[in-house]
Amino acid sequence: MAVIVKSVDMEQVADAVGYKGTYVGLKKHGMTFVVTPSMLKVAKDGEVIAKHSIKAETLKAIAKGNGLWADKKWLKDTLNALYVEHVKGQETPKAPPAQAAPSSAMDKLKALSQGHAAGEPKDEAPASPEPDMPPTATPQAGSWSVLTVDQAMKASLAHLRDSNKLYQPVHGSDKASCYAVVALSEQLKAAARVKNDQLSLRLEGPALGAPDTAEKLGSTVLVKKKGPEGYASMHLAIPNDDIGRKALGALLMGLGWSFDTPLPDFDIVKQISTKDGKA
Repeated sequence: MAVIVKSVDMEQVADAVGYKGTYVGLKKHGMTFVVTPSMLKVAKDGEVIAKHSIKAETLKAIAKGNGLWADKKWLKDTLNALYVEHVKGQETPKAPPAQAAPSSAMDKLKALSQGHAAGEPKDEAPASPEPDMPPTATPQAGSWSVLTVDQAMKASLAHLRDSNKLYQPVHGSDKASCYAVVALSEQLKAAARVKNDQLSLRLEGPALGAPDTAEKLGSTVLVKKKGPEGYASMHLAIPNDDIGRKALGALLMGLGWSFDTPLPDFDIVKQISTKDGKA
């Protein structure tokens, strides 16, 4: 049985990345956050619905305003995606009662004060908080499907440029290899493979045909072929999984591209990479 680290205050961690209201809303809708020495798990009704390999000490560091940017990004993306799927998606909007427009400055002050009537706390998060970020920055994770490891292992390989699911198995240059989709957008898609202590990243999509995109990505990956079937790739030696996890997040962030999906789970990518590319 995994050891649960109770000294990590997840509300404080969420507050440190600007998502306290979202965290409170998830807790009120039955989400539980379990911290072990090397993992953060999010569960609902006893079922784990999200997990991330991250040390408890790292979460403590984030709570104090420190920590890696990639870990903070994963945390924000995950909290927001969970809120959109499990909270916002299940709510039935209620129309507010009709109110007459304030006719004077005094009436406006009275109207504002009604939101803080006796017995109603002023600083507590609302029962159904909005994500603590501008609407325009909400990840489009809901528009892309996410495969489980079991689904991915049973699925046929596709071309990365035609993929539409996170963790979908796709072809690399070597038809015997299998990559897992790790980032999606309409113009650019990314897949990764973990094999023989090496992390490989592959990019495909219409954006590779644009000169400015190829120049922008040139510092991170090698654009090997342009046009509709063009691709870019890079390979990096990773001595262990901890380095691999950090490297995958750093590479995706280093591209400087705005993907619609949250940072992927390295362990899932590693499992899917064992799939036979010819199957």
